[in-house]
Amino acid sequence: MWNLPKKEREARIIYNWYNQWGLDKLFMKLYKKKGGKGTFACREMQLTDKDLDYLIKVILYQAEERPGFPPSRPLAVDILEEAQKAIKEGYYVYYWNWW
Repeated sequence: MWNLPKKEREARIIYNWYNQWGLDKLFMKLYKKKGGKGTFACREMQLTDKDLDYLIKVILYQAEERPGFPPSRPLAVDILEEAQKAIKEGYYVYYWNWW
């Protein structure tokens, strides 16, 4: 692992959210869409720019259809856009569900 380029071995937390079941449910749907099998809890899922675009579109669509859902929508979009920046800078981005 330490032979990897620096950006491939560095880890930083972009954001750690708690008790956002609506957002976690979106990530679980993405996990299944990407072929994930079994339980989603404690699984690491690598995210691509395309995945993040999809999640942002879903969040913004839900905001139009159901105002107030998810309650942290502006923050969630900001976090996902920050993750997109990290990908563009050469980092790998993962979502990890731990409940």
